[in-house]
Amino acid sequence: MSSRERVVLSGARAADPLSRIADTPADGRPDVALLETVRMNTGRALVVGGQGWRIVDEVAQRIPEEADDPKLRTLVASVAGSECMALHELLRRHPQQGFKPEMLEDPGDGRYCFSIARGVPPNASPKTDQIVVAVYRKPSARAVDATGAPAPIASLPRFGRVTPGEKVIWKVGMPGSELAGWIVAWGPASTGRMRHVAAPWSTCALWRLGSEILQSQAKEYRVAADEKNRKVCDWQ
Repeated sequence: MSSRERVVLSGARAADPLSRIADTPADGRPDVALLETVRMNTGRALVVGGQGWRIVDEVAQRIPEEADDPKLRTLVASVAGSECMALHELLRRHPQQGFKPEMLEDPGDGRYCFSIARGVPPNASPKTDQIVVAVYRKPSARAVDATGAPAPIASLPRFGRVTPGEKVIWKVGMPGSELAGWIVAWGPASTGRMRHVAAPWSTCALWRLGSEILQSQAKEYRVAADEKNRKVCDWQ
């Protein structure tokens, strides 16, 4: 690596600053490069020096699936007396300032509790609600009483933003699909058109993404995904 910092810009917005670069380094290599990128479910993909890269964004990204796509299953509200609701009540004792939480569950997989918090943190603009997602392994009522709130197994503190009052329908990817281990929100874009945005929450989903990236590399960079690491999917 050169000791001089190098910057990579992508997309149409990069063209203007690129045009203003006046000096060329002595080694003849520009400090700024304009690269073509391809939108992926998790962000964008690009190629640098023949090696593939994928930018995985913290913020949920738009996915093409339509409202009734069979790869997605809608989450339901936790009911009074359930383990997830007991966890919800415990979490409400220490709320995040400015946020209102709700607790959801997957009707097809009872192992997890999905805590969704919407709100406006202190000193933030009130024009949009920020969304924070936390996923917990479902505890027993006895465990909640004995140990207090457990740590989440996944936390997405910058899942996205919505207009206050807008309804969001929450879903998860179906087991066996490429969206298994993803959490998905169905709601309006800034244009008013309904669309899904999604982000991977499970370790297994992230492992599959990494394996996909490895397999898509150019031959000289390609590394086979270690099947021994598939064990991260065994408990999910």
